[in-house]
Amino acid sequence: MPGIPLTLSIARSAIAAQQYGLSVSGHNVSNVNNPDYSRQIVQYTTKGSYRYSHYILGDGVNMDQVQRSTDQMIETHLSNSKSSLASFEASQTYMKTVENIFNENEDSSISAILSQFWNTWHDLSNNPEGGSERIGVYDNAVRLSSEMSNLNLSLSDMKQELMNEINLSIDQINSISEQISKINEVIPGLEVSGRSANDQRDQVNGLINKLAQLVNVQSFQQSNGTISVSTANGFLLVTGNEHFNLQMKGNNIEWVGSNGKNAFDITQKLSGGKIAGWMKMHNEIVPKFQADFNSLAKELIWDVNRTHSQGVGLDLFADPLKGKYKTDENGMFSTLTYGDKIDYTKDFKMWISDKSKLNPVKTSVEVDLGISDGVEISGNSGHANEKYIFTVIESGIAGQVNSPKIAWERYRSDGTFTGANGVISLDQGAGAYQIEGDVSLVVSDNAKTFIAGNTLTMNTANSDQGEPADLMITSSSRANSSQDTYVFKVKTPQGEIGKNPIEIDWSSNFKSGTITLPAEYPYEPPVDVTVDGMALRFSNGNLYSGDVFTIKTDAEGDPTLQKASDWHWTLDSFKTQLEREMSYAGVSGVTPLITDDHALMFIPTSSQYIFGFGVDDSDHLIRSDHGISGFPIEIGTNNEVNFYEDVGRGYNEMRTAYIPQGTYESGEDLANAVEDAMNAASNHSILYKANFDEANRKFIIEEETPKKLIAMKMDWNTTNSAGSAMGYIYNDEYITSKEIDMPKQDNNSGLLAALGINTFFTGQDASTIKVHEMMADKNNIAASKIDPTGNYGYGDNSNALEMTDIQYNTKTFYHWQYDVHGIGQSNAINVSFEEYYQGMIGSLGIESSDIARGLDFNQVMVEKLNEQRFSVAGVSLDEEMVNIMKFQHAFTVASKLLKIADEMLNTIVEMR
Repeated sequence: MPGIPLTLSIARSAIAAQQYGLSVSGHNVSNVNNPDYSRQIVQYTTKGSYRYSHYILGDGVNMDQVQRSTDQMIETHLSNSKSSLASFEASQTYMKTVENIFNENEDSSISAILSQFWNTWHDLSNNPEGGSERIGVYDNAVRLSSEMSNLNLSLSDMKQELMNEINLSIDQINSISEQISKINEVIPGLEVSGRSANDQRDQVNGLINKLAQLVNVQSFQQSNGTISVSTANGFLLVTGNEHFNLQMKGNNIEWVGSNGKNAFDITQKLSGGKIAGWMKMHNEIVPKFQADFNSLAKELIWDVNRTHSQGVGLDLFADPLKGKYKTDENGMFSTLTYGDKIDYTKDFKMWISDKSKLNPVKTSVEVDLGISDGVEISGNSGHANEKYIFTVIESGIAGQVNSPKIAWERYRSDGTFTGANGVISLDQGAGAYQIEGDVSLVVSDNAKTFIAGNTLTMNTANSDQGEPADLMITSSSRANSSQDTYVFKVKTPQGEIGKNPIEIDWSSNFKSGTITLPAEYPYEPPVDVTVDGMALRFSNGNLYSGDVFTIKTDAEGDPTLQKASDWHWTLDSFKTQLEREMSYAGVSGVTPLITDDHALMFIPTSSQYIFGFGVDDSDHLIRSDHGISGFPIEIGTNNEVNFYEDVGRGYNEMRTAYIPQGTYESGEDLANAVEDAMNAASNHSILYKANFDEANRKFIIEEETPKKLIAMKMDWNTTNSAGSAMGYIYNDEYITSKEIDMPKQDNNSGLLAALGINTFFTGQDASTIKVHEMMADKNNIAASKIDPTGNYGYGDNSNALEMTDIQYNTKTFYHWQYDVHGIGQSNAINVSFEEYYQGMIGSLGIESSDIARGLDFNQVMVEKLNEQRFSVAGVSLDEEMVNIMKFQHAFTVASKLLKIADEMLNTIVEMR
């Protein structure tokens, strides 16, 4: 096709090419402000050629395709950086809110209010009866508890807001994934003959960028031109025209399979996008500071209540007093909110005053809160699915004078009494004591001391023999919560481990849940379950509905099992023992009562009686009033230490210890001999520790638990190595432990605080802390203590001083860390209140700084990558203006060529 037709064809293709070029440039200009748009370029190729005579002539131009100007590597890096930036931006927004909530730069901060609280107690200690000082204590306590509750509520509200943000974003992710899948349906039909669906790909790119703002993703092109998108850990969100959803379940984000049933937890893989930032705040940061703050509140409540409960206000109580903390249905002390903090080496002491007399009669009653030594239950009872309850009714040491007595009763599994009961006296020492049939209580050689009021329960098995079926649990891993108590309560009617499915509710101070012990084929234990990090193996036992056992963790999170078959205290056993002690001491006027909701209550029997509480101020130390001038010394015969011990039931017994004859080279040697002799003569196991005070040349006899030493005297006639008389250490006068002026020991068992009796605060954490309503009567604020004679009165500031010391005392707190799944793990640290709170605020600042650094880094990265992307894919108006002018001129020239060719053709036609 040489000649004019060829020229016409060339002109026509040239005009069309310039028209296409103008259209593409116009499209670029129109999308100059579209951030998802990639500049498009027309790709031209020569149309073809013809052989004419001895020449090869061209046939014009073809527009091969319109190509996106893009660098996929830059796009990928930019998307990832934007994703990381969005994560840090999301975190920082809420981190600033957390900092504002704690508000440490203001006078209304918790640290400032807490300082004011301690200061008001200091003011009260200076004027224990002062009305304004008492109002100051009360008002600041109300303010403190209110601010702590508000702060905790703000953190809880933030968690809920974060959850709302996450759920909304998951809906957006699912919607975007669906949009991409629909575009994927179109792309294969458009991209035929090697063409590119540029605008659709830009749309997909924009949607992927939106996804990256929410969650870290990866994208790649399939052979058919469709775009597949997955989360960074490889779970597909889009493939072809199919999309997959994400969902929130608990604290975790799950990927849901095509059938909507197969779900996989991908929480740990989320490292970018707003969701990652929100999840970090929701699952890790906010829970950590909330848990740390609750730990502060919990310890504040306990320490203030423990100190307050041992004190007295301006007068004793004349009205019924009910405890604020409750046990479960079994009444075990270990199920109290603060049951794990009771010190069973200390005692309970109550004062009752009869004010009807001209000189009110003040009497006290004490309960030894010790824990008895272990025993075993053996044999076959013939009573399947029943339980034995044993209670020590008289204290003592097995095989000694005044040996302990233990009452037993047998109950059905539903708790109804069978009528079988009895009492055994452990007067034969170690060995087996028959209960009924061939069931025996076995006292080991090491089990000697039994404390009245202790109780234990033993279930029997399902078998015909009905043998004792004691619970056996071991753990191979630590708990997530240290220094905590996990309470387990059986829900199902009854069952033998491994043979019956047993459902058990559990709770700690921070978490709760339910576990099921399945019936395993071939129907034998052990059964393994996991509870808050603890891998528990149930190896044996029979459990009934309502049965309770506890697991206590130490500072390292290592668990220790406490079963109902271990000696323990319950509300009922304590009430009964207190009534016994009242009867022994001839004390009346106050009735202990267990309420329907499992709290302890004290009720005066008439208006003439008032009551209060204290601690056993006896330090149980006896110090010799005559010294020894020198060593070595010779001890002759008939050298006695006579001492009285409280054996319960209202009377004491004298013991006589004989010091071995011989030569003693030092005070330490003689002290060891005294100690051995007293412990051998005592009715208790290893009660006494004897020391020699080298500075004063005197003996100090210190009593260990249980506290039974009443008085003692030493009657020695000794000589030194030179033969001169040493005289008597004691003559014929008894010295009592209450007469010795020695530093007082802390004998506060904390039982009152655990029961919530005579406490200052109520609640157990920052969300529940309140000032006890009893404190509204400011006279009830306990600035004083009842002294050893039962007196109390004006000018005594001893309890207020102890309260001010709390802020400086080093104690154990929980320090929490949470993982991406919102699972917390605590470790114990020993610091003061101020050190703990300041450490918490310091870690808040560190966390905030880390987020700020990550934000700054990613902002710089995004800026740099945006510059690189614009240099490749961005629309330059100047460049497009040049292109438009180029296409315009080319179009004009092509049009002129077409016109000339047309004129030439017309001329030839006219010549014919």
